[in-house]
Amino acid sequence: WAEQSIYTLLDKGIISENDEKLFYPSRQITRAEFAKMTAVMLGIKASLSDSVFADVSSGDWYFEYVTALYEKGIINGTDENHFSPESDVSRQDICVILSRAFGLTGSVENDFADADKIADYAREAVAAMKKSGIVGGYEDNTFRPENGATRAETAKILCGIMNNGGTVR
Repeated sequence: WAEQSIYTLLDKGIISENDEKLFYPSRQITRAEFAKMTAVMLGIKASLSDSVFADVSSGDWYFEYVTALYEKGIINGTDENHFSPESDVSRQDICVILSRAFGLTGSVENDFADADKIADYAREAVAAMKKSGIVGGYEDNTFRPENGATRAETAKILCGIMNNGGTVR
């Protein structure tokens, strides 16, 4: 179900496989990995040489991606001083980041069975991403906003935004 999306993003250089040429589609995606995919997709680079987060150093492989997205106002940290790069990125945070990056807006109404679990800061982004057909719920009509996303799910979402005519805000 995600194979075409994975190969499309691989061909465009938005995602990459590891040294053994493996992608691990079922593995959860980290905040750092998602930052890289998003920054590469947007074609943006950092202009700062100092980190804005205590847990992101200029020598880290994800420094440029995290910093570039922060500079553009696309990402925030998990708190004022931390980005938590190795933590899984939540489904609702994926919606927030991509909605900011591509200027998607919508109502704050969500008809997911677990809509009450969507954080206030993410309600509009989740609704906009659903309205655009980029994300959907599970078979039980839940969104599971706090859950992480797999690398395959993330590839499907990123292809969805590209196919939706996503242009940078």
